[in-house]
Amino acid sequence: DQGAHASIVTEDTTFTFRSQSARIIWLVLISAEMWDYASPFRDKESKCEIYFVSWIAFVHKLFPKWKELEASHSLTVVFFSRTFLSSAPLLSDLPKDGRPYKDHYRIIVEKETGPDWHSLILRIKEAFLRYPVEVGWTHGSTNVDARRPSIASQGNVLEAINMTLNILQYHYADRDLHQTGNSLVVIHT
Repeated sequence: DQGAHASIVTEDTTFTFRSQSARIIWLVLISAEMWDYASPFRDKESKCEIYFVSWIAFVHKLFPKWKELEASHSLTVVFFSRTFLSSAPLLSDLPKDGRPYKDHYRIIVEKETGPDWHSLILRIKEAFLRYPVEVGWTHGSTNVDARRPSIASQGNVLEAINMTLNILQYHYADRDLHQTGNSLVVIHT
C-alpha cells in the first residue's frame, strides 16, 4: 500500500460531506509554525500572511458554502499544543529525548450550529491571540523557567486524535438524531 504520507489543500481540493448535519470536530495544532509566514507566491495573487491567517481565509470561504447549502453542522473547534519546559516539574511527561513537556487542549467553539457562522471566526481569532498567554508561553524570554511551543512535528497530534476518538467511540449509543455523521479534521502546519 502506497498511501499518501502528506497532503496539501489547494483551491482545486474538493471536500465531500455526506451529510448536511454532521458533527464536525476541528483539531487545530497551535505550533510555533502558526506564526511563520506562508509563501507569498502560492496563489495567483502575491500576499504574505501567517499560516493561521491562511487557515482563517479558508474558513471564510467554507462558511458561506455551508450557509448556501442550509447545512446545520454541529461544529466544535479545539486548539491543542505541546509546550516544552526548561525545567521538569514533578508531574511533567518526558519523551525519549528527555525534554520535559506539557500538553494543552482548549475547546474554542463547542457544538455550534450556525446560522451566524461569521461570528465564530471572530471568536476563533480572539482565542488564537489569547492562547500563548493562557498556556504560559514565554517566547523570547531568558527566564530559567521558559515555556516554548513545540514545532508541528513534535506536537501532540496523536494524543488529540485519540482524545477525540474516545468521544466518538460510542456514537451509536444515545443517538442525537439531529446529526447524521461524524467528521474529524486535523489542521496541522
